[in-house]
Amino acid sequence: MPLDGTGYGGSLVAALRAAREYIAGHRWCQHASRKGDAVCALGGLFAVTEDEETRLAGQFALRETLELREGWEGWDVSVSLWNDRAGRTKMEVLDLYDETILAVGARGA
Repeated sequence: MPLDGTGYGGSLVAALRAAREYIAGHRWCQHASRKGDAVCALGGLFAVTEDEETRLAGQFALRETLELREGWEGWDVSVSLWNDRAGRTKMEVLDLYDETILAVGARGA
């Protein structure tokens, strides 16, 4: 089965949108996936789905966006490290989700 997020209501885009809205509606954190009611970039995805396939697909999609945007390559690209970088903001995390949602939507996933 491909990592297309079909375990989340048939759409990876739907899972990414739900995660983005979850992050927007809660506090954002760094250096942990969750701190109380705050979540990191990946913590939002984990909060909205328990489906492992969808979680992996979402992580890969976010990572791919970072690879393209930042010019990064290889297995050392980490959404968590990007999230935790000093000076990072919640708005930048929401922008990453917006960009990823557009890219995944364009692919039809």
